Formats: sequence, C-alpha cells, structure tokens
Amino acid sequence: MTFRFLAGISSLVLLYPLVAGISRFKRVSRPVKIICIHIFIAAVFEIISRWYWLHRQNNLFLLHLYTFWELEIISLFYLQLLRQRMMQWGIAAGMIVFALFSWADAFYMDGLKHFNTYARPVACIMMMVYAIVYLYKRLSDAQPISFTKEAVLILNAAFLFYFSVSFFLFLLSNYMLQDAAKTHTVWAMHTLVAAIFYTTIGRAIWMAPRQ
Repeated sequence: MTFRFLAGISSLVLLYPLVAGISRFKRVSRPVKIICIHIFIAAVFEIISRWYWLHRQNNLFLLHLYTFWELEIISLFYLQLLRQRMMQWGIAAGMIVFALFSWADAFYMDGLKHFNTYARPVACIMMMVYAIVYLYKRLSDAQPISFTKEAVLILNAAFLFYFSVSFFLFLLSNYMLQDAAKTHTVWAMHTLVAAIFYTTIGRAIWMAPRQ
C-alpha cells in the first residue's frame, strides 16, 4: 500500500521547483537558469516515464537518457561557477568522456532495457566531486558566505546531499536486488530524498536575486 502511494505521488515532487522555474526564469542569473532548464526537462522525462509505467512498458531506456542529460546539464552549471581554466578543462573533458561511457553502457554493457548500473554511480561520483570542489573554493575565499541566503550555495548543497545519498542507495539496492520488499523500501527512501532535493531547489530558485 505504501509503495503504491509513493509511486503515485513521486511525480509531484517536481511541481514546486517547476512552478518556481517558470515564474522566475527571466529574472535569475545564468547558473540558476541552467537549473531551471534542467527542471523543465526532468518534468518532461517524468511525464514520458509515467506514461510507459502506466501502460506496463519498459521505460528504463529513459533512465539512460536522463542520466546523460543530468550529468551534462549540471556540468554546465558548474562551468559557470568554476572559472579557473584548469577546472573548466577538467569539467569539459569529463562531459565528453561521460557521454562516450554512457553510450557504451546503454548499448554494450547494461543495455537500454536494464538499469544503467555503470553510468549512474559514475555520474553520482562526478557530481559529488563538482559540489565538493565548489564548496571548497567558496570556503577558501576571503568573502563572507551564507548557506541560507545564497541561491547557488543552496543548490550546491542540494546536489551534494542528493547525489551522495543516491550513490549509497544505488549500492544498497544492488545488494538487495533479489528481495522485492527491501527493494521497495530503498525506492521509498529515494522518493523521500528526491522530495527534499527538489524542495530545496525550488526554494533556491524562488530566493535567487534578480539579474
């Protein structure tokens, strides 16, 4: 019963940041605009995925596409924030390498009809590294920072939280793969984490200063 309830409401977690993104898109800075675009595309993926799920069709190929999209768009977000040439070259190289790796995973390793068990954890690790590097850079600056008032810092904290927990849950779900009840529990935990993640993103978009 709980699993069905969570399956029914899982799509709703995107509503808050989606409304925020639509309302504030023209007023926010370029990095925040990139995240707004990500939310728009994520909503499209969610609608298509839900359609396949309701018609009892395999929708795992969408996970391959979404993982690729998510890594690439969030990489663009950090390209706007990390202006040092070496960091930008590193992010650009990572985007290219991950695109090739994701393609290989989809067609030669896992296959489009199965979970992307290789590309997904790699994407999580890469985005955790982005978030840690940016946090370290900001803490190293001489300027004062606020973890409750700066939209970009809030977004960075949301990414670090979500992808760290997602990586752990991914490993846990693989360990529990043969137990349906435990797998549902992990999935329910991910839904809760996603709700916190998208609520935080929505808050950051609403409070982002006008540009």
